[in-house]
Amino acid sequence: MKLLLDTQVFIWMDDDYSQIPASIIEELENKENLIFLSLVSIWEAQIKI
Repeated sequence: MKLLLDTQVFIWMDDDYSQIPASIIEELENKENLIFLSLVSIWEAQIKI
């Protein structure tokens, strides 16, 4: 499956993994899934910092 990460999930992956729901963690850890991040998410993360 192809997954496009939400900006907040991307931030939580680095900052506070416990905020991510278990069902999402399961999909993120599934090696069969491809994980993508939009360039816009990088921009959004910079704004939040």
